[in-house]
Amino acid sequence: MYVAIGWYSQNKYIKGNTPADVIRELQRQYPNTRNKYTKSGTRHLYPEPLRIVDISGQDKHY
Repeated sequence: MYVAIGWYSQNKYIKGNTPADVIRELQRQYPNTRNKYTKSGTRHLYPEPLRIVDISGQDKHY
């Protein structure tokens, strides 16, 4: 089980079975909106920097 945790606040944002599941759910909840005139996206997609952590302790690579 993987969790996206806020870097500063330690809030748990998203849970998933794999890191890819966590990223997919983050992309659904925080879509990258683009300005159709300047073609640039928003600077900050998430409320704060996030890290993906393995809370089950089985996978030591993340």
